[in-house]
Amino acid sequence: MSRGVQTLLALLLCSSAAGGAEPAPEQPAVTPGEASHLAQLVFAGRLDDASRHITDVVDRLADDPDGRFGSDYYIHVTGLLRYGKLEESIALARRTAERYPELPLVRITLLDVLWNLGRDAEVYDEEGYFFYLYNRKLLKDPDADPVALACVAHAVHRENPDSARKAYRNLAKVLALKPEFELAYFWLADLMISRYCWDHHASLMGGGPRTIGVESTLGELIKRNPLHTPARVMLIEYFLEHGKYDEALKEIDAVLAHAPTTPEAHALRAEIAYAEEDLAAAAASAVEALKHNPLHMRALALLAAVRIESGAGHEELDKVADVYGARKAQFYHMLARALARRRRFEQAVAFARKAVEQDRHYWQGYYEAGVNLLRMGEAEQCRKVLERSHRLNPFNIWSFNMLNMLDRLLSSEKMTVFSGDGFALRLPAAEKDVYSALLLETYETLMPEYERKYSMRVRGPDEHSGKLLVEILPDHSDFSVRSVGLPNLDALGVCFGRVVTMPSPRDMK
Repeated sequence: MSRGVQTLLALLLCSSAAGGAEPAPEQPAVTPGEASHLAQLVFAGRLDDASRHITDVVDRLADDPDGRFGSDYYIHVTGLLRYGKLEESIALARRTAERYPELPLVRITLLDVLWNLGRDAEVYDEEGYFFYLYNRKLLKDPDADPVALACVAHAVHRENPDSARKAYRNLAKVLALKPEFELAYFWLADLMISRYCWDHHASLMGGGPRTIGVESTLGELIKRNPLHTPARVMLIEYFLEHGKYDEALKEIDAVLAHAPTTPEAHALRAEIAYAEEDLAAAAASAVEALKHNPLHMRALALLAAVRIESGAGHEELDKVADVYGARKAQFYHMLARALARRRRFEQAVAFARKAVEQDRHYWQGYYEAGVNLLRMGEAEQCRKVLERSHRLNPFNIWSFNMLNMLDRLLSSEKMTVFSGDGFALRLPAAEKDVYSALLLETYETLMPEYERKYSMRVRGPDEHSGKLLVEILPDHSDFSVRSVGLPNLDALGVCFGRVVTMPSPRDMK
């Protein structure tokens, strides 16, 4: 890493943590097992030791019918990425692809490296190879090589719904034919997460009437190989996304027990601490992650969020974002998400918009801006931004659900809005005469008391002239989608500060 980059990162590191350097953790023992020796070294974070074996692995790729050496190679190259060794990773991937241009495991490794580095034009070229391989060879061969089939499924699943369905079926076929091929489990879980299908009926993949989910797929992989650090990290991210913090922390402990230098585990622990408002612990864990990968985006975004709470300006954070070049939009998006977890919705919108300024096709930025505008009560602005996000990625179940809900929420036929002195009410038109006057009277009587008690005045959404907004939705599923994007929230009300939402009393269960 250059001296200039080190200086930029120090803006965050020095402001968020103090104390002397700690001794490096003792390296865990690596013993022979189901995973190869090289893979175990990578999973344990011992990349220098693994590098001593990689030349031998690469030399044996030409005669590798089972994909064992190809899997080791993939694990090593993507492991370099996880530890911030970007140039080393891309150089090895390119060099090996030039040597073995027809080996699917080699080409999929290069594709994943390019995709992670945000090199979209080169990603497109590599995807073309896999579309050719699939359409010209594998479709015509009922006995197609399972390893090649898995690589193609992983490569093309991002294209469109039809490609995703084919990818499900092909990965299921690979696991039936070759259950020992661990990358197929990992890629299947990645496919389900990227398509927001956390539980997928096996019948849709050509199997029986059972259900295959992210947890069961990663669980099977971890059962086969308890040392598979990337699988455990993916499971932690899944738990975190679904608010299962206890399960996530348990998996983090399992990872760090075997691989104490794993940057993702420390960064994910930082994210949990930040969400739980323990800023000191969040900063400490983020700094620990950056010791092992100085460019770890999640860790840097969390440190940036902590700095914002200390009054840091955008100029300082923009200098840090510049480190990521083509991936700058991802940094701003991660920062926006972290701020939203602390209910800093305005700042989250600002950084989500900075993300799409960097990349007009970055659907995640539009989605993050839209959902936080909704939390602020700016429903009309939210709908415009979410529509842009949905056009760019129609697979995002949250934006799909929210847009359908907004069609009903903003319908003048189904809903009505009227205001008092300090409040605006949006409620089902059919229920207006039943309780609207009582609600306004209650709110306007109680609010002055709370303002005096807490010495503060809350401004409501601009769309409602700064009046606090209370939304009463006609059914619980719409209330749930409006609150969290999914229809099964076990609650009877949510407060976002400027906005209070609840289901109609008629639909409370």
